[in-house]
Amino acid sequence: MHRAATDRVSPAGAATADGWRSLQALGGIAAILAGLVFRRWWSSELALLESLGIVHATGAPFPATPAEWFALIHAQPFRALVQLNFFDLVNFVLVALMYVGLFSRLRHARTASTTLAMGLTLLGVALSLSSSQAANLFTLGAQFGASTDDAQKQLLLAAGQSALVTGNPVAFGTGVFWSYLSLYLAGLLLSLGMMRDRSFARWTGVLGAVASSIGLGFFFTCAFGPTLSILPAVLSAPCNLVWYVATGIALLRIPPVAPLGGSTSTDEPVNDE
Repeated sequence: MHRAATDRVSPAGAATADGWRSLQALGGIAAILAGLVFRRWWSSELALLESLGIVHATGAPFPATPAEWFALIHAQPFRALVQLNFFDLVNFVLVALMYVGLFSRLRHARTASTTLAMGLTLLGVALSLSSSQAANLFTLGAQFGASTDDAQKQLLLAAGQSALVTGNPVAFGTGVFWSYLSLYLAGLLLSLGMMRDRSFARWTGVLGAVASSIGLGFFFTCAFGPTLSILPAVLSAPCNLVWYVATGIALLRIPPVAPLGGSTSTDEPVNDE
């Protein structure tokens, strides 16, 4: 059920509406970029393309030690960024902006759940940025290449090993692990809100809920079957791609929800919580 919009909008209400409209549009653009360009797990895609012969394989094994990572960072920095899943950080930021766009649309009708989703989103992005292997290893690698002292190099190798352990995305309890779970939970909450909002096609919300639910399997695989930890990410990836793009198009297409005390759209969802 919807309530009719008022025609009069105060200057403050108009400014607020413009702000929400901008956030919704920004979220739409970010969602499309997250789905089509900056996807997660570029390292897995690179390995697949190399195995199919689409991309030339270097023949070098995947680095296993800090010394091997430092050598790769020095010789092929872009490849090192890909294999360290650095571009996942870009994806996290874009997905967070998409969630902000969804919040701008759903905030009146699903106040509690969307607010919780925003808290989880902020937590997830903060954890992912602070736990990035790429940032730590690139810093240590630069220091390692510039150092001529053997004792200092040993300390840098030890620090590199610590960064590999604490930043391992498939290790239970690391910062990256909790960032994945936070973002999947936020996605699930917002998807459920989309299913209740008539502005979105119901299948879009259902697809988002399915993708987020599969992604939450990451918790169980990391805890009980570490060798299968990549499986939820692989299975949820196609659903996420379609969900991001469909959500982005919807956010760019539908009018924003009116601020309290005024409206810029023809209807506004009634709070059902």
